[in-house]
Amino acid sequence: MNVFRTTTEADSKKCHCTVSDWRSTFTRQTDRWVANSGPGGICGVINVFTLRPHDLKKMKEPIGPILWRLDQQDIVTRADDAACKFFNVTSGATTVSWDAPSKSIDCGEIEFSSALEGMSEPRKK
Repeated sequence: MNVFRTTTEADSKKCHCTVSDWRSTFTRQTDRWVANSGPGGICGVINVFTLRPHDLKKMKEPIGPILWRLDQQDIVTRADDAACKFFNVTSGATTVSWDAPSKSIDCGEIEFSSALEGMSEPRKK
């Protein structure tokens, strides 16, 4: 029973980090940065990314803002295509925000996994 308890305690202190690779070129537009890609694929998907600082006043400081919000808007331009209907490819939006207060965590172990595992395309420089 002690072995099981030790394993459970160790697992509860294991922090999981997922690493992914995403690149985009943003252009500054006054108080935000915007990137567009597409249309791409059989459904003609256009991705619009908007990166905004949590505090606009920090834009004028040398270091700049630390807290951000990233909005992603996916626009399907050929939703009437049979394949797009079959796979239910639809327009949508996602928001990721880095405006939460800092929090300390106690990790006895950190486990990394990659969203890119199994991909064989090498990086080109």
